[in-house]
Amino acid sequence: MPRGPRAPRKQLRALDLEARLASAEAYAAKPTLLTIKQFAAMVGLSVRQVRRLNAAGQAPERVQHGHRKKYRLSEAQAWKEAREKEAAR
Repeated sequence: MPRGPRAPRKQLRALDLEARLASAEAYAAKPTLLTIKQFAAMVGLSVRQVRRLNAAGQAPERVQHGHRKKYRLSEAQAWKEAREKEAAR
């Protein structure tokens, strides 16, 4: 069955790829979820110490992301600030 004229696929793919790359770069520049390693580095603790805090229920709540649990950036920052205020007392 004959079809009408089509838009060049290469152009459409290139535009779609550029949009995806721009979106990925913006997302990578501002992570909203942190791995345990990223969280530990942010708060200045070792991964082992963070795991101990998790087990004791003293670390911020984690969310399921795929098959991993991660920390929300906003909660991690608030936890860090609260910890710094407590240490200043």
